[in-house]
Amino acid sequence: MPEYRAPRLLVPVLAAVIVLVLLADVLWRHRTHAVTDRPQASASGSRDTAEQVAPGPGKVSGAIARSQPATTDRAAVRERLRFDAAGSYLAQTVEAGDSVIRHWGARGGRPIRVAVVPWAATGYRDEFAGAVQWAVVRWNGVGLPVHLETTRDPSGADVVVTWVDTLSGETAGQARIVWNGSGEIVRATVQLVTHMRDGKAPTSGQMVTMALHELGHVLGLGHSSDPADALHPTSTAIELSARDRRTARLLYDLPTGSVKQ
Repeated sequence: MPEYRAPRLLVPVLAAVIVLVLLADVLWRHRTHAVTDRPQASASGSRDTAEQVAPGPGKVSGAIARSQPATTDRAAVRERLRFDAAGSYLAQTVEAGDSVIRHWGARGGRPIRVAVVPWAATGYRDEFAGAVQWAVVRWNGVGLPVHLETTRDPSGADVVVTWVDTLSGETAGQARIVWNGSGEIVRATVQLVTHMRDGKAPTSGQMVTMALHELGHVLGLGHSSDPADALHPTSTAIELSARDRRTARLLYDLPTGSVKQ
């Protein structure tokens, strides 16, 4: 009798164990599914912040949105201008622009096309175009989220550089900038002279100085009060200063638009 009683008890025990194992597996799968499907608030929060910083409605700007997540309101921008602008002339730039930050917006990898056009101006020399290309290289070396690229074809260019005999007064160069309602620069023109105020042709160094200065304006920079800077009104610099570089980087690290209360 004992030989037959043991198998009869073993069957229901095994059946109960199998049921418990299956039940545990179902409960585990349900718990795992619930955790996996839970929405991740941190990811959506980061995305919302990026959209608020984006320069265009409904668009997320790669370089701009990632570089300035903490400057989504004017008060924060004013704080940065107050505490981070030391060693630069960014505050002067913004003040001179009626408290509006202006620079080129995100371009999706497209360069700012600068057409260097040697139009017929008395005294023009090919080395003048070389001076502009040198200035472009210097500004590209600052590390801004925009890149200048020279061309000889003005059609479709974002910036057109030409030469004229002279300009009024003591002006040796001038830049005309066009921006949209949000403060983003959309196009510009630059004129450089082939004759200085004394009637002499500019040297290669003087042309580099003029090109550095006017391209700085094209990028959104205002005048500096330091004679050592390329953006000083009567600059003689043939290289960008540390203040020029710092000012440009700070400018492009802020969103365009008014900083007024």
